[in-house]
Amino acid sequence: MEMNVSNNLEKETLAFQERFMSHVPSDSKDISLAILKGHLLAEEILADYISIKIKHSEHLRLEKNHWGFANKVELASALASDKHHDVWVWNALKKLNSLRNKLSHGLEPKGLDNAISEFKKAVKPYSPSQYKGEEVTIYGYVLFTVSGLFVVVKAEEGLIA
Repeated sequence: MEMNVSNNLEKETLAFQERFMSHVPSDSKDISLAILKGHLLAEEILADYISIKIKHSEHLRLEKNHWGFANKVELASALASDKHHDVWVWNALKKLNSLRNKLSHGLEPKGLDNAISEFKKAVKPYSPSQYKGEEVTIYGYVLFTVSGLFVVVKAEEGLIA
């Protein structure tokens, strides 16, 4: 049984990594792409998690965008066990959402630098400060946040201790 759980987790982790990398290329200089695509991937994970936690989640119509991202974050964190209801990732997702909203509602959004700073501040204490000898980019912060959500969800599913 434990080997099966380990194999499932490994397969799901590889699939997650491949999906992230295929949609959010690390070599892109466009921070908007990393933020917008990372946000979409996080939203998919949130909807899947909520669907697993709520017996008749079809009544919520999560897939029809009747629930905004912020509502999904609030609901997912409320559904989380005591061990995971107050972890850093929920706040980081809220900051990512604010950042995404800035980008999607204007070509030259006011306060973008501040929103980026707030997002980084929410993630930085929990992420590496450097990757391959260089400072972590916005891409790295988005990857770390979405990966953090993935880990919390897998822990909630009992695949990670």
